[in-house]
Amino acid sequence: MARAGPDVAAAWGRVLAVAAAALAVALLAATGLARLRPDLARLPESPFRALGLPRVDVEEQLTPGVVDYAVRLSRRFGVGALANLSGGHAGGGLEAQLAAAAPFPGRVAVFMNVDPDGCCGPAWARREVARLEAGRAAGAAGLALLPGGPAAGDLPAALWDACERLGLPVALGDGAVALAGARPRLEVLGLGFAGLAGDAAAAGAALDRLPNLRLSLGGALPLLASQGEAGRALLLRHPGRILFGTAIRYEDRPPWHELLLGDGPPVQDEAGLRRFYLGLYRILETRDTAIPGPVPGQPAVEGMGLPRAVLERIYLRNGRALLRLGAGR
Repeated sequence: MARAGPDVAAAWGRVLAVAAAALAVALLAATGLARLRPDLARLPESPFRALGLPRVDVEEQLTPGVVDYAVRLSRRFGVGALANLSGGHAGGGLEAQLAAAAPFPGRVAVFMNVDPDGCCGPAWARREVARLEAGRAAGAAGLALLPGGPAAGDLPAALWDACERLGLPVALGDGAVALAGARPRLEVLGLGFAGLAGDAAAAGAALDRLPNLRLSLGGALPLLASQGEAGRALLLRHPGRILFGTAIRYEDRPPWHELLLGDGPPVQDEAGLRRFYLGLYRILETRDTAIPGPVPGQPAVEGMGLPRAVLERIYLRNGRALLRLGAGR
C-alpha cells in the first residue's frame, strides 16, 4: 500500500487537531452548563419507564418569568398542561400572568387570588367581586385560596355567589370539604387532597356526600399510598373525582429557576426532579414494593398499580374537564 504524501498527512493532522479542539470545547461547555444550570444536566437512566400517557397537573405555582421554562420542563416529564394557582388579581399581577400563559393556549390555566388588604367587609367584597369579573373576562380559569391568605370561612357570601355566577372553580386546601358542603353549586378542588390523604375513609365519605368536590393529589400521594389497599380502593371507587397534581412551586432566582417540592429544600438538579416525577408515576402505575419517596426523606411505599382506564382519567380527563384545557399532549 502506498504511503500518504506529506501534504495528505498534514491535512489529516489539521483535521484531527480541529476535532480534538471541538471535543475539548464541548466538554468545557458541558461542564460549565452543569455548573451554571444544573437543571439541564444529563439525567441518569432509570429502570422504571412510565406509561406514555398525557397528563394535566392541576396544582403548580409559577411566577410570570418561569412559565415558559415550567411548560418546557414539565413536558419532558409527561405533563402537557398545567394550572398556575398563583395568578394574582386583576390590577395586581394577573395581567402579567395571563400574558405569560398566552403563548401556550390550552396548556396553561391561570387561577386568580384574592387581595387580603382590607379583608373582609362589604367594601372589600365589592372590590374583589369586581376583580373576579374582570379576571374572568380576561381569561382567568378559577380562584385559588393559598396558604397565608384569608381562610374560606372568613370570606363573605358575595364572593362565592360571584364564583358560581361566573363559573369559576375554587381551589383550596383545608376548608375545601366545608366549602363544597355549603355551596353545592360551586366546583371545589381540594388541594393536597384537602388534608384527607391520611384518612382514606374520610376522603371517600366526603366524595360520596359531595358531588361538587374534587381532590388533587398534589403533595399527598405518598401518604395516600401508605394506607395500602384502602388508598387504592378509594381511587378505584372515585376515578372521576381525583386529579393529578404535583404542588411544585417555581420561583425566578437568577441565574436559574428554583424548584420547590413541598416544604423540602429546593431541587438542585434535574435528577432530583426526575426522581420526583417518576416516583409519583411509579406509585400510580405499578405494584412495586418499597418505592422510594418522591421527595427525599419520605418513607418508601407500595405502588397502587391502577388500571390504565383509571390512570387516563386521573392524569388527563378530569383535569382537562375542570380547567377546560387542551389535550395536554
